[in-house]
Amino acid sequence: MSKETAMAEIKDFLFPTTMDSDYTPEEMADMTDGVDMRYPQITIPSGGALAFEVPTDDPDEPDTVKKIECVIVDQHPMCVYWPNRDALGEPPQCASNDGKIGAGDPGGECAKCPLNEWASGEGGSGKACQNRRNLYILMHGDHMPKLLSLPPTSLKAFGNYINFLLANGELTNTVLTEISLKKVEGAAGNNYSQAVFKKVSKLSPELKTASREYTRSIKQFTRKQPAVSQSAAYDAPVDVSDGNSPF
Repeated sequence: MSKETAMAEIKDFLFPTTMDSDYTPEEMADMTDGVDMRYPQITIPSGGALAFEVPTDDPDEPDTVKKIECVIVDQHPMCVYWPNRDALGEPPQCASNDGKIGAGDPGGECAKCPLNEWASGEGGSGKACQNRRNLYILMHGDHMPKLLSLPPTSLKAFGNYINFLLANGELTNTVLTEISLKKVEGAAGNNYSQAVFKKVSKLSPELKTASREYTRSIKQFTRKQPAVSQSAAYDAPVDVSDGNSPF
């Protein structure tokens, strides 16, 4: 028996749609109409550190964890451009919530934008515009997902994980995933933290149905999520030669 077929199904993961709730998805949409709704964001550290910062009820006291077990209930590409790498805490000058059409300056089609070309980054390395991927992850017992915005240096790893899941007939929202970090040395000698993805188990058929229903209900919010502000954990430029080109 293969490891895949022997892997047990998880049957006790709680999705918000299976919990007692005082509102319907329609009431939630009405309540948040016009509201700048933001999901709590998990931070990937800089410099090759191996622990995530997970937000808590106290914004000044995040948890630090080395591994996260979750269901990735939604995920999509994202493009963000900051003209000044030192402008920490500021929103991007241009952003795209689908990785295709940018809003701001310069805006327009991302595929045709000179800032999205290789060697357009600082010193002719990487891209001036960051290609990212937003993951909305639900941990057991949470009432809403948290945002994990993958930097360019983690895109290939996530692309490989998606290919692995598809080859085994699974989607990101039909399995329990473990996310950890590893320290990588870049071509320029700078260290960075790269996300590592591992399938823990399959969801039971009942939980797969609940997960898909939950994904459908939150897409109206996740796909409108404002671009994150630039943080101190600015990624090192990424080149094709580094083996980290986005998928």
